[in-house]
Amino acid sequence: MQDTRAAIRRTETAIRALDQRMQSAVGDLDYESYLHEKRALTAALLALRKRQEREEKDVNFRKH
Repeated sequence: MQDTRAAIRRTETAIRALDQRMQSAVGDLDYESYLHEKRALTAALLALRKRQEREEKDVNFRKH
């Protein structure tokens, strides 16, 4: 579960950094590339959060 949390933090940090790059690239050709990358990171973040949720449910289930 620690690995999942760390991966979530790294992905969130990558998204924030990408948002900064996107702000300075508005109207630039790089913007489309950044947008594609942000969609991929957002999808990865969603998958990581779902995994974390499943892991937490498993841990709670084992406790009872």
